[in-house]
Amino acid sequence: MQVCYNTDDVFGRQTKCCSCGFLALNEPYPFMLETVQDFKAAHDIELHSMECPQRVRDEMAQRTLSDPDILDCTRHVWSGSSFRDKPEDTVFQTLNSSRKCPYFFPYNPGYSPAEHRELQREAKNQRLLMIGMLLAALIGAAAAIVAQLIAR
Repeated sequence: MQVCYNTDDVFGRQTKCCSCGFLALNEPYPFMLETVQDFKAAHDIELHSMECPQRVRDEMAQRTLSDPDILDCTRHVWSGSSFRDKPEDTVFQTLNSSRKCPYFFPYNPGYSPAEHRELQREAKNQRLLMIGMLLAALIGAAAAIVAQLIAR
């Protein structure tokens, strides 16, 4: 059951950390230990680039995550280590509250935070390309109208 879902995240208005693709693990979660060790050994990468799986996101949303310090925002809006001396209720309330975040990008299962950043770049490039095409069409239409008026 996916608990971590925010319907207000369209166009970056109100978002939750648990529905963001930049949420990452800075250390392995118990059910992932073998997988993470194997993955890190095979690819020699840093743990903070590991995708935060849906199971951990749901535990965060349900306030049942045993150690919120393992979470990190790869866009550096906050850090799991900044919550070390705070009560768990404060941590969960902070991470589950709806707020505006300029870096938010919706979570796509199976993609790492670095891949989410690439997806975000591609989406931005598509928007810019679409705007450019619309402007070109408007300028072309305006030029055609002006040419028609001059021809009269």
